[in-house]
Amino acid sequence: MTGFVYKWHDVAHDRFYIGSHYGSPDDGYICSSKEMKREYRLRPLDFKREILEAVDGSRFDVLARETEWLKEIPDSELGKRYYNKSKNAGPWWVVNPEARKIVTKKMSEAKRGKKVPRKPGWVRPPESEETKKKRSQSMKIRWQSTDHRNNVIPKLSGRKHTKEARDRMSASKKGSKSWIAGKSMSAEHKAAIGEANRIRWALRKQGFVMTEEYNKRNRERVVQWSERLNIRDIGDQCGLL
Repeated sequence: MTGFVYKWHDVAHDRFYIGSHYGSPDDGYICSSKEMKREYRLRPLDFKREILEAVDGSRFDVLARETEWLKEIPDSELGKRYYNKSKNAGPWWVVNPEARKIVTKKMSEAKRGKKVPRKPGWVRPPESEETKKKRSQSMKIRWQSTDHRNNVIPKLSGRKHTKEARDRMSASKKGSKSWIAGKSMSAEHKAAIGEANRIRWALRKQGFVMTEEYNKRNRERVVQWSERLNIRDIGDQCGLL
């Protein structure tokens, strides 16, 4: 199997999304719909995925099979009961290597030097505690996947900010207070965090990737530490919870 056609079911709102992916069902891919991905990030436990068809072939073959499945959606349900806005499985230029190079180059040139337009005085609205908890839970679930960690970590390793980017970050934080300003931790709390960090960095230097099996073996020890000190975030810091 080189690709597959899938259907997501939003159980909470009884909505669906049909799409395809050229890759493995376990590589962490969600979908290409911005609306559905936004909802998925907020409440991942409400979504269930079904593999409609496994495809052996090229990207073109995968998109062709998706098109056949999309034809089954009633026109009246597009954008309503379905997150899908149309029955097009494009963009088809993605499956053509030469066309992809041309299109991506044009897109890059068109966006170069431009900033996202915002209305004067625009301020990001504050998030509710419920939304923050949902996002936190979503990220924890995502990072529990070994495939997701192995896919993301190599892409981030070795990347460095340019001097211009560092200067911008420095200027944006001047005058702001650190999240820990005015707070204090007990010596026992600091010792526990130090131990967790030493474990994590020692394993990382050895090239060890924390797998689900490793988590299960060490979960009980870390939970005991966390419960005794009433700081559940110890396990999160070393990747064991």
